[in-house]
Amino acid sequence: MKKIREGSVEFFTFESERISSEMPVFYNPEMKINRNISVLCAKILEIREICDVMSATGIMGLRYLIESGVERVWFNDKNPEAVRLIIKNLELNGLRNSGRVHVSRMDAAELLGSKKFECVDLDPFGTPSPFLSQAARAAKKYLFVTATDTSIVSYPSASLKKYGVSSMVRGGEKPDFFAELGLRIVLSRIMLECFSQDKAFLPVLCFAKRHFYRFFGRIKKSPGKISELAEKFGYVFYCFECGNRWFDELSVCPCGGKPCYTGPIYLGSICERDIVRKMSESACDKDREFLSVVAREEHPFYYDLHVLSKKLGLRVPKRDAVIRLLESRGFTAVKTHFSPTAVKTDADYREFTEAMREVSGNESRTEG
Repeated sequence: MKKIREGSVEFFTFESERISSEMPVFYNPEMKINRNISVLCAKILEIREICDVMSATGIMGLRYLIESGVERVWFNDKNPEAVRLIIKNLELNGLRNSGRVHVSRMDAAELLGSKKFECVDLDPFGTPSPFLSQAARAAKKYLFVTATDTSIVSYPSASLKKYGVSSMVRGGEKPDFFAELGLRIVLSRIMLECFSQDKAFLPVLCFAKRHFYRFFGRIKKSPGKISELAEKFGYVFYCFECGNRWFDELSVCPCGGKPCYTGPIYLGSICERDIVRKMSESACDKDREFLSVVAREEHPFYYDLHVLSKKLGLRVPKRDAVIRLLESRGFTAVKTHFSPTAVKTDADYREFTEAMREVSGNESRTEG
């Protein structure tokens, strides 16, 4: 083993040439941003108790205790080697006998089926799908979920099997907004599992990063909130010929293409913008920039300039110039964390592609 530092925590982890499920106890340094943002979210929400369902090395629970103001963490892992390592890391940080921790070696489903917690943090290796029902039952006020199976958007049958909604693929091609589509498919399943427990999952912050999705949500036992969320479920239609997308009803695309569609999925807001802004104010520079972008996003499904330019036979316009032009025409238009080459806007496809054509043409004439 080796001793390393992440955030304010020193801890032991096993050395490994590559990150995989074959490690004696799993630790992925690339998930540091997930843990950074989790700590910020728990701190801003003033959460006092968290169950770290699959603790592995215990680094997430340790950071909650030391950095976020959480008073008590329940550490759990079914791997006996992980439990020994958790105890070792608690001792290293002077928390083993603090009265603030409980350590158990249980199957995740067994633990979540037998107890309830103010906040449940579910971070499995791969899909969270097998544990969502129990997690929804066990979470009293907050539910945090990680999903690392982002490839589901490439496999409609796998998406349907795991999350109850088929993604859209044609001849190996995905919609230009595929990253957000995958996130909303998983989010919809989380919401539906909470509905089945007569609970509403209200998104505080949901984002996609590298190989994972992360979801933070409030849990409310409120029929009214459940109805509000249910009304925001719908279908998204997409034309692979021209890149058009719409939400109302199935019809032939104006370009003549036959659309694909999927749903029902959640089409509402995926964050509490005020909370995310507060988180960004307390974040390090890199995470602050990321969160400030997320806080400005609002409308579902971004437009990717590179994909649409190829479909329309255009030179790729500069993103900032397209945003400025849309804003001058009264639309909201912002960058998106989902893609460095995309824009989120309330402009429809026709209005957006008109702006693309104008900017692309102006840039070509200027350089000419």
